[in-house]
Amino acid sequence: MMMDYRETYYFTGKCLSIDRYPERVTGIADTLASGNVNWELFVWTASNHLVLQTIFVKFRKHDLLRLLPEDLTRHLEYVHSLNSDRNKNIRRHLLEINSKLTAEGIVPVFMKGAGNLLDALYGDDGERLMQDVDILVSDSEMEKAASILLDNGFSSKEEYDGKYRIALKHYPQLWKEGLPAPLELHRLPVSLDYEKVFGYGMVNSGKRRAKAFRECFVMSDRHKVIHNFIHTHLMHLGFLHTGIFMRDMYDMMLLSERDDPGETLAGFGHYRRKAAGYLRVVSKVLGTPPVTHQKLKGKGRFFSYRHNKLLKAGYLSKVFFLLLRYLQLYITLPAKALWDRRYRLFVAKRLGNPQWYGRHIKGYREKFGNNREKFDSNRDNIGNNR
Repeated sequence: MMMDYRETYYFTGKCLSIDRYPERVTGIADTLASGNVNWELFVWTASNHLVLQTIFVKFRKHDLLRLLPEDLTRHLEYVHSLNSDRNKNIRRHLLEINSKLTAEGIVPVFMKGAGNLLDALYGDDGERLMQDVDILVSDSEMEKAASILLDNGFSSKEEYDGKYRIALKHYPQLWKEGLPAPLELHRLPVSLDYEKVFGYGMVNSGKRRAKAFRECFVMSDRHKVIHNFIHTHLMHLGFLHTGIFMRDMYDMMLLSERDDPGETLAGFGHYRRKAAGYLRVVSKVLGTPPVTHQKLKGKGRFFSYRHNKLLKAGYLSKVFFLLLRYLQLYITLPAKALWDRRYRLFVAKRLGNPQWYGRHIKGYREKFGNNREKFDSNRDNIGNNR
């Protein structure tokens, strides 16, 4: 009997962890050879969660590609090859950007995928799908850093107005011919809501040299764990609508080999319950050990329950997303703007930017439109940006 979506989802998650648990290879091989795998659904699920190229790396390493249909193997090889070339190209630009900024006395901190790429977190150049490049500098240096990059071939599709600076997390996206991803020059590592608990000062004080490219600086492993949690679970409201990319879970699993997420997030103030829910789902999806830290143990069960239930009824996740976005954008944000000038500027900036309306509508179309077309488009964009 063919696996349904929920079974395919958890099977995909287990495939991501076979480097860490090679004893699972036999069971995964049996499943692949059983005839019960819906290959179209498997590819769609992995693409949806931005880990299709990661799956290829795992299957190739553990001699599992022989169990896949030949045309699927060729497709995975193609996608991985494109992404590998793309990431090597991105890395060359990262080193150039670092050189330009440090020459002017600015020491950038590379975040998220860019930082992990420089820090040798991944075992293969094509393993991580990079949607953009995130670089952190101080608030006082952001405009100077942007000017340096603009003088070195970068451009922005959106005009920058300094009067809105305190409401911005990052400078308008910067683009450069030959760099296949937009660059976001951050003055804050997180959104305004979480600046007080995870600001530039904290990240900068803990920064260290990247393992693979010593001339570059990245977040400490502890701060990477916190940032992964805030970005995935809080800023993107994963703790409410449960829609978490496996790519982010996979990053957390890799980071757990360097730092104990349970220990780190147990001390993260009143976010412990949400942290426990996130780590519980990461453990369940990837098949990693459960959280054992006393301050997190027992918490997060309801989130794990909701996450599992919504896998059976994907339309409910979309309904939750719509309701939450409505509350966030049309009720909560205007309420914050009444007493905080930063949020007033934040709202004014977006309402006065015609491009924002287009992105806003596009976001809803992607969420409620044909997901198959969306992720086919993402795959094609990798090829177009070689």
